[in-house]
Amino acid sequence: MSSPSLVSFIQKLESDLNQFKDYRSKLNRTPQTFVFNKRTLLAETLKQLKAKNPNKVSITPEMSVNIKTITDKYGDKLISELEALAGNRKLVGRGGRLEMIFDTDTQVEIPDYYQRPFELSNFSKVRLAYKNTLNDMFKELQTYLSETAYGVIQNKDGSEKQSILGFFDTGHEDKAGVFERFLYEATTSIAENLSNAMEDDAASLLKEVQKTLSEKGGFVFSIQKIDDTQTIILKVESAALNRSRGAKSGDFSKKLRNQIKKFLDREDLADLQGSDSFKTQKRKNILKDTKQQFENIPGVTTSFEDTKVKKSSKKPEALKVNPTVNRKSNPKLKAQGRKPARGKRAKKDSASNMLQLVQQLNAKLPETIINNMRSPRLQNRTGRFASSVKVVDVNQTRQGYKSFGYTYQTGPYQTFEPGYAQGSIDRDPRRLIDRSIREIAAEMAIGRFYTRRL
Repeated sequence: MSSPSLVSFIQKLESDLNQFKDYRSKLNRTPQTFVFNKRTLLAETLKQLKAKNPNKVSITPEMSVNIKTITDKYGDKLISELEALAGNRKLVGRGGRLEMIFDTDTQVEIPDYYQRPFELSNFSKVRLAYKNTLNDMFKELQTYLSETAYGVIQNKDGSEKQSILGFFDTGHEDKAGVFERFLYEATTSIAENLSNAMEDDAASLLKEVQKTLSEKGGFVFSIQKIDDTQTIILKVESAALNRSRGAKSGDFSKKLRNQIKKFLDREDLADLQGSDSFKTQKRKNILKDTKQQFENIPGVTTSFEDTKVKKSSKKPEALKVNPTVNRKSNPKLKAQGRKPARGKRAKKDSASNMLQLVQQLNAKLPETIINNMRSPRLQNRTGRFASSVKVVDVNQTRQGYKSFGYTYQTGPYQTFEPGYAQGSIDRDPRRLIDRSIREIAAEMAIGRFYTRRL
């Protein structure tokens, strides 16, 4: 029978999958890093010509040279235009690679056919930045191809194609597409939250979920690791290649949803709702044995808590601290927490060390948060938000990692969390707080840990 953690994970994943469209829309509004070089432009052009070749004409070496002349000409023109857009800054680095970040401050020319007022996503800005130049390149390419055995590139109705629409797409970095990124962020977040709440190992839980949702000889549930979830990389890409990957992601998403439905439709899942954690079950079994021993003694009356084992999870007791307490004025202060267990990774910290750690974090948090409050994140105006953030508890996971629980003034700032009225990945207060805590932790050499909004 499946564990309560596994069921909770899959139920949450199903809920998150229903939010994918919103995630994609919000992701397009986050800063986008456009990567370009002339070699890639030539390579993607040749890929598309080979993929959409109705006359089955081979691209000869001579044709490749002539096509390279065209792509280099307009590649240089695009680089000059992008550097001008960036304030005449040199953007090309080693190997001819250009990188440019498009964010809320990036201004691009908006075509008349866009209705105004119109909030342009950063993803759309990237497309508009290269569209006109590559359309000009495409026209010259068509003129050249018309003089070869290849012939002009045509639309589905046989007419001559006039633009790069359907020839080039704005593609994401390989294995870091929108759905792959969404799935990695969702599963990682769910696993970490459940590992804190149910004392399960996040990595083991992920493996159990992948194994459960995979079927032999057919669907395999795999999660592509995204090394940098903060950077969205875009590039000009062959439309055939981009759409082929998109179709595979769509097929994967459909099969994943079907597997989740099959799992959640199982009849035995009802037995898992509200069950006790393994730790609680073990304690109740010991109490039950002790109770039975005393009940066999004549004249002895016993009083025990309910020892009937339920199949539920129990959140580990956290070390609660008051972030405003001054230890010097309260020398007898004692922090209470659950008794730490021995683990293979690290010895549990004492309650006093934990309390000191929290106080050190809180001492530096306001200033660090203010320093990080730059566009596109929340921006500092009064200091009220930064001063409201407090780390208020810390516990240790089963594997020995610290988990910091924090609070902030939810009114009015919670509205910027995804799922609320003004939800935004960029302005999510939790990301800002997590980033700031990690900066401080790096200075203190804390090591791996988790953060939680309480």
